[in-house]
Amino acid sequence: MDIQSEGSDRLSRRTLSNPQPVLLGLTAAFVFGAASQVAAQGPSEAAARDTWTITALGGMLSYDPSDGDNFLIFSLRADTPMADYLRVEVETSFSRPDVQQDAEFIYDPSLPTESANIFTLTVGIQFRHAMGPFEPYAGASGGVFARYDDDSEGQRFSRNTFAFPMGVRLWVTDNLGIRREFRIRRDNHELFTKTSTELTAGVLWTF
Repeated sequence: MDIQSEGSDRLSRRTLSNPQPVLLGLTAAFVFGAASQVAAQGPSEAAARDTWTITALGGMLSYDPSDGDNFLIFSLRADTPMADYLRVEVETSFSRPDVQQDAEFIYDPSLPTESANIFTLTVGIQFRHAMGPFEPYAGASGGVFARYDDDSEGQRFSRNTFAFPMGVRLWVTDNLGIRREFRIRRDNHELFTKTSTELTAGVLWTF
């Protein structure tokens, strides 16, 4: 009993410290559940409309220099169709992770914890496949990654970033919908490139 209890406690702590696998599982369930609901529906007017869509999202950022810990991230997106299978999107995001790292941006728990402000601004393309109001997509983008630590002697720089999003849009009405996305980021930290991930969800509005 003691061994089983100890194993359960370890699993619980691991899940709380790194909820990404659980969140990815919920995302997969959402995608397949939505697909089964809309498979029999006709084309979506909102998905086919050649206008702009604004999306506000929130979620978790797993930041590499913080040993992959999860922090809140907020993002605003604007996209428009360029073809039946293609969208172009402009994205900006903000997050505020805690960092403990050395001069090479490697996590070191012996160092003091500092707070950092992280901004991104990217432009990219997304390949999409509309099935009624359900629209899965995947794409690539590039732009600017900026980090400004609260400590005036900390890291303060702007470099390039590349991102690889995959997700789904689901229109609930002709103008409103929801969106779920997993995004892999390759952020340039001066001489070093770090891989971080985002898992977000939000509301979209087509006008």
